[in-house]
Amino acid sequence: SELLFMCPTRDDVLREIIQDLGNAKSNENEMNAAGSSDIQMFLTPKLHNVQDPEEDVKSLFMETKRCVLYIIRVQTGANLLEILVKPIYEEDEEKWQAVLHDDFSNDGNTRGAYSDTNMVDVTRMTYYELKRTALENIMRLEQMGRISKQNYYQDVLNAIASDIRT
Repeated sequence: SELLFMCPTRDDVLREIIQDLGNAKSNENEMNAAGSSDIQMFLTPKLHNVQDPEEDVKSLFMETKRCVLYIIRVQTGANLLEILVKPIYEEDEEKWQAVLHDDFSNDGNTRGAYSDTNMVDVTRMTYYELKRTALENIMRLEQMGRISKQNYYQDVLNAIASDIRT
């Protein structure tokens, strides 16, 4: 009865753990034998390999935000869509190289915005490649229904602003 209260569904992980432990009555002799001596328990993570079903989308969105952060440091515009489709000039590539130098040249320490080893390495990209990657990611996120062209991809900028605040 307590089990039903604590674990109402059959697939509850806690239910499985409690069932693995067994009935308290059947463990009574072991508990009495232990008395006041120390009891050693070994924990094994049953949920260790459970993956977040949204992990790929979250990773794609994180990579996109990272690219956009760098893009808006090089070019400006009325909205993100305008910036993304704006032509790239030689001075944009030069400014991009200066941004990379500023962010990544301190003794090999590559701690840029949204740093993560699983993300694309922006330090090896041209500004053109950076914008292309961002646009490809944005198109994929739009196809997934995560962001909308209707608001000129303002959702991406709002997410970056939210990350900065938190």
